[in-house]
Amino acid sequence: MGDTYVGEVIPQPMKIETLSPSKLDTPRNERVVQITGGQFHTLFLTSEGRVYACGSCQDGELGLPSCHKMFSGGNVSEVGTPILVPFPNTDEDPVSGISSSLKYNMVVTRNGSLFSWGFGPQGELGLGKRTELAQVPTMVVGSDGTQFVSSISCGAQHVAGLFRSSVP
Repeated sequence: MGDTYVGEVIPQPMKIETLSPSKLDTPRNERVVQITGGQFHTLFLTSEGRVYACGSCQDGELGLPSCHKMFSGGNVSEVGTPILVPFPNTDEDPVSGISSSLKYNMVVTRNGSLFSWGFGPQGELGLGKRTELAQVPTMVVGSDGTQFVSSISCGAQHVAGLFRSSVP
């Protein structure tokens, strides 16, 4: 996945230009530090705590709101070029870890909050039994000083997380 190669087979590794340090548009020499993939989508985490996504967006996998400019031209089911996933308060609490599964994702922030989005029909999103779809990143656990999420790992139909009772 990456730079407009949606639906194509890429037989060998190739550079994704939009995620190269010169294109990330930050003065701090930002770089991709983690990559995770779902069934038909990919997430990229940068050293500045920003998350980019590409691939299928039929079930909210990319975390983009329906009003996002990507959808202004009509019904879009795939995004070929990595696009920034909007999060609340990323300047104060950047993302520190990412995990993906078939059609959903979870991220942990540096202050210990947990966000999820995508399609999880068996409670995988952690947002209650009745919430199967979260189009945008939605807070599951906030960093209120009593709980701290250290890391998260998404499985096909389950999630495992490492939680602490207080912020270190």
